[in-house]
Amino acid sequence: MKVFSIKQALLYGFKSSFRHLFFLVGMTAIVAVTTFLVASVVFGTISLVLISRLPEVCEFIQRGIVPSNQEISSCFTALLNLFSDHWFLYSMIFALGLLIIYLVLCYLSLGWFNALLHLYDHKKGSFRALVVHPRLLFPFTIASILYGIIVLLGSVALIVPGIIFALMFMMFGYVIVDKKAGIIESFRTSAHITRGVKWRLFWLLFIIMSTSLLLEPLDNVMLLRLWGLSSALIYSFSIIGALLRAYLFITVLMISVYTYRTLNAQTYAPVK
Repeated sequence: MKVFSIKQALLYGFKSSFRHLFFLVGMTAIVAVTTFLVASVVFGTISLVLISRLPEVCEFIQRGIVPSNQEISSCFTALLNLFSDHWFLYSMIFALGLLIIYLVLCYLSLGWFNALLHLYDHKKGSFRALVVHPRLLFPFTIASILYGIIVLLGSVALIVPGIIFALMFMMFGYVIVDKKAGIIESFRTSAHITRGVKWRLFWLLFIIMSTSLLLEPLDNVMLLRLWGLSSALIYSFSIIGALLRAYLFITVLMISVYTYRTLNAQTYAPVK
């Protein structure tokens, strides 16, 4: 029977997140800004491709005059006809854009896992750890898609199997980065190290989700207005709520890497 303490996991998460606060915030900011920039470039390019066709269907653009309501309506109808006539082409362009963004997110997730493992092992953060070998991208991308499908099918079936599968395979990302594992090996290893502790992992996630829900009223502007609070108090509570949610997020990151390292060490510890 593995020894895994929910209390120790929570304590480690809160203490280590405070100790490495600046690095974790910086790492999160890098990932968020990179994601935003890539999404902006991809969707901006798609928008330019679509906008470039406007002069063909909207003549008033070429003339440089203020359009009438009828001309705007005709332009809108012409655009709909253009999309319907070339729906496959535009669908492929949009799908390609989503695929690029998803691949970037997967690569950033790999860097995320690697940076957390480096922080846990060396007690010091390294932004260089966010850069991982590209060959890990393929197994991680396929594994993440399979993970989503497995959990979804399990949830559609009876909900409970979905929860079990989610807990069983939740460590696949860490396994791929840590052991350079393949798709099947990552799932097999995750199932192995979570064996016997799924109930504890469930309650750990339950506590985290409950804490997040308790913070919900702090940045819920509509609810705060119903309480009759002043605008200054609503603004203050919103800032506090956002900061607490951000701190909870980075705490969860440290809890996750602690959980993986603890379970993995117990499973693969050498026999003395």
